Amino acid sequence: MARPHTVNVLSAFYRSSVGKKMIVAITGVILILFVIGHLLGNLQIFIGPDWINGY
Repeated sequence: MARPHTVNVLSAFYRSSVGKKMIVAITGVILILFVIGHLLGNLQIFIGPDWINGY
C-alpha cells in the first residue's frame, strides 16, 4: 500500500514550482557535466594522436 502514496507524493512534488525548478537544476547539472566531459575528451588532441585515437 506504500506505492500509491509514494506516487502521489512524487506527482505532487513534480506539479509544484519547487519540484519543477529542482528538475531543471538537476538536468542542468547533468548537461554541464556532459559538456565538460566532452570538452576534456576533445582537448586530448593537443596531447598527441595516440591519446585522441584512444578516446
